[in-house]
Formats: sequence, C-alpha cells, structure tokens
Amino acid sequence: FSGCVGYVHLEDSFEYAITREPLAGELILNEILFQPNAGVDQFVEIYNKSANLFKVQDLMLTEENVITGNETPSADIASVDGYIFPNDYLVLSKNKNTVKAAYPNADLSKFVDVQIPQLDTKEDIVILKSALGEVLDKLHYNVNWHFPLLRTTVGVSLEKTAFDLPTQVKRYWHSAAEEVGLATPGYLNSDDSYELLDDVH
Repeated sequence: FSGCVGYVHLEDSFEYAITREPLAGELILNEILFQPNAGVDQFVEIYNKSANLFKVQDLMLTEENVITGNETPSADIASVDGYIFPNDYLVLSKNKNTVKAAYPNADLSKFVDVQIPQLDTKEDIVILKSALGEVLDKLHYNVNWHFPLLRTTVGVSLEKTAFDLPTQVKRYWHSAAEEVGLATPGYLNSDDSYELLDDVH
C-alpha cells in the first residue's frame, strides 16, 4: 500500500506474524509447581525474555530422569496453536482449571493445556527445547530449594528471582510468597519475602 500513505483500507487489513525457532536463552523456565495439592495439576511457567514472537508448537517440554537420563517429552504440544509474545508468559499444565481453582489469581489467558510429563515431587530435571531439539533452558530442581522453615512445601511453587539470572543456581530460586497465594502462574513472580539463609533459598 505504498501509494496509499495516510489512508487505512479496513477492508484490506489483515494480521500476520513472523516467527522463527527460538534460540537458547530467549525463553526461560521461570516457575514450577511440582508438589501440587490433591486435585491440582502440576505446571511449568515459561517466560519470553526476548523481543521475538514464538509459536507454542515450536516448543518441547521434556522430563529427564535423574537416575537413568531417559527423557519423556510432552505428548501433544506440537499440535497446539498460539504464540508466546515478547516479555510475556506461557504456562503449561494438564488442566488449567484445577490450577485456577487453587490459585485464583492465575492468568488463564497465558495457559495451554497439554500432557506435560509427570514431574517427581522431590527431585527432577525439566528441559525446555525447540522443536528442532535445541536446549533452550534446563532446570534440575530439588525440594530442598524451598525455604527451609516452611511448614509444608506442598502447594508452593518455586519461582526464579530474576529473568536474567542463570537457571541452574539454587539461590536464584525461592518459594512463592504466601502473600500472593503461594504461586503466581501467568504473571510476575512474587517478591522474596523469606529471610535469606546463606545459599538455602
């Protein structure tokens, strides 16, 4: 429409998106609930720290067994329509409604229901990959990463403390604050309201 400067032809308007495969570091693992309460599904939150738009179907979420090293990929994410926008969140869970029931502030617009791998409630490895198999981010978590004075870690998510920090560092993760309901799926992680105890946080 180079000859139509200053005019908008609504009948000719259309939307399109240019996407590409994500690169390592552009998408990060940002929050994980691996010990949900009964009746609530686990979730993994991804954050797009880049200025690029990515297709959800160009992602894979894999669980790697800490003993055998065998990987279990998510079953049906390749068939999911939708995008993860720049500086925005994507939450993967088997059933977003169970998560919303437990965490009323959960932003369902950021959720995609997929058969994510079953995560161990004590220790496991979660790998975010591109559809081409490139590792985008990887987290080997342990339940002892939670704040040690919690009465229970069940129903409490682990959150990354900042987007630009390395993922595989224990001190850069914390237990979601009670003030926000113990998890923040689909929106900004809680402030660290727990006392710092050396590297146990």
